[in-house]
Amino acid sequence: TERTREASFDTPSGLNTISGYGTDYVEINQKPYHHAVLVSPSGAILAWPVVSFAALNAADFSLVCAQKPELFILGTGARQHFPKFSAGSFIEFSEV
Repeated sequence: TERTREASFDTPSGLNTISGYGTDYVEINQKPYHHAVLVSPSGAILAWPVVSFAALNAADFSLVCAQKPELFILGTGARQHFPKFSAGSFIEFSEV
């Protein structure tokens, strides 16, 4: 695995920090993850059971919405991709 980006800054104690990323992983708190994850500023890093971007559907976001994030960033790999379902499909899983 080629390391493409590495962050270099002080990590605040007790907070999850993205410390690097590459074409097939994201590194959080100096630990690489080679599968989809949900990360919040603090607390557990959760596996997100998404097999691939092509298989992603609105129902996959129910776990995201359960975390009640203020911000959600979807990393799609080396190329930027956009989900093919509407924002309304996503919103139905949230408690807006």
